[in-house]
Amino acid sequence: GIIPNFVLQQNPRYHKIWNAWDELLRRERENDELWRWQARSWEEFCALAVMVSLVGIEGSKLVASAPLTFLDEQNRGRWVQHDNPLGAFYLSGQGLVVEVYFGMARPGALRADFAAPIWINIGRTDGSGGFLSSIPVWPIWDQAAGLAQGEAADLQDVVKRGKKARLARALVIRPAEIDGMAEQEDTELALVLTMGTQGPALHSAIASMATFFASLIEKV
Repeated sequence: GIIPNFVLQQNPRYHKIWNAWDELLRRERENDELWRWQARSWEEFCALAVMVSLVGIEGSKLVASAPLTFLDEQNRGRWVQHDNPLGAFYLSGQGLVVEVYFGMARPGALRADFAAPIWINIGRTDGSGGFLSSIPVWPIWDQAAGLAQGEAADLQDVVKRGKKARLARALVIRPAEIDGMAEQEDTELALVLTMGTQGPALHSAIASMATFFASLIEKV
């Protein structure tokens, strides 16, 4: 990052080395930016998968959803434009409403420390007591697909620290191995699973999320 002095710049042999070094740094920055784009795209994909999984819960009815606009160019790192909540579901049997929030600009003081791009709120339709519980969802993009062993156990303490934010449990979604089935690691307070972009690895992951959310709703 230090600019060479004038004498070095005028040296033909050094000038070639300097230009090559500068080109190498430029390519590294481009690679870093591509990885950031993959992570952002993964977050959007996971947010839509969460919506699909909630539709699959027995007795769940989608009563409101934000219009989705798929952009030709990114806007602040997002390719899908929407309002919040992303969707609201009504469960008549339990008298509950479930809302999905994604990419909130102001998640609130109690939630900001958890840095989760996706939040799920569960509350009663009569409005008593506000939202009863919340579930943070962390989509984590990793080139080394598959589970990170022990991650669900590590999240136990994170959820326990979120009592004021009314955290019920936590969910982490990682990419599944190519042509591999979805895997999961489950503890009392957290679920970590892998999800593919198509086929069985996608379908089984969505089914696992539906079971996960349904179990929480039954306890409310």
